[in-house]
Amino acid sequence: MTYSLNEIEALCKRAARGVGLSWGIAEDAAKAVRWLASFDLPSVAPFAQVLALHDDMRDADFAPMSLTGPWSASAGRLCPLLSGAALSDCAQLREGETALVLSHVVYPVLLLPFAAQVATRLQQVVMLSWDDLAVMSDGQQIWLMDSKDQCGAEIAETVTFSHAERPASSGRKPQVRGSASAAVWAQLNDFAHRTYAPATEQSRLLGAGAGNSDND
Repeated sequence: MTYSLNEIEALCKRAARGVGLSWGIAEDAAKAVRWLASFDLPSVAPFAQVLALHDDMRDADFAPMSLTGPWSASAGRLCPLLSGAALSDCAQLREGETALVLSHVVYPVLLLPFAAQVATRLQQVVMLSWDDLAVMSDGQQIWLMDSKDQCGAEIAETVTFSHAERPASSGRKPQVRGSASAAVWAQLNDFAHRTYAPATEQSRLLGAGAGNSDND
């Protein structure tokens, strides 16, 4: 099914909060999914899988242990959302530096929107590469090298972030809708429902309808 980008962003933010991510990370993550969905890249489904992992481990074990040298996590797997937020936060520090290597990143495609943010801030083209795939972006468009199928990889042993030369051809531009399967949409709704306050006697009485009385 297809959804508006606003719908995708809103549900993803609530779902991220539902598994305990902070407001800041939840907002950044939801915008990242929206960005990927607009380019018809794997987005909502890998995001749901990353949230499921967050449900089973502490954020600290899933985040980069250090921002110097190759990035890695104590749990042995790097979260693309936490790593992406860190990459975006230190964008200016990356200017002029050599390539950054991230080890054992789950669903690495979710790093791409954060890399695009760096490209926008530095006004440069950047590239993410893993396995046999390379994706470049200037923040507004993307250039996808090799097979799109590899964008949905569950884990990449090594992801490399680097600056790149602007391709001569025009890149892919964003669209206004994204897609998600009914099963993945339901999974995100399950996470999101954790943020809803349970109904109480008082809320039922203050809500619409007759409350505890029946005048029909």
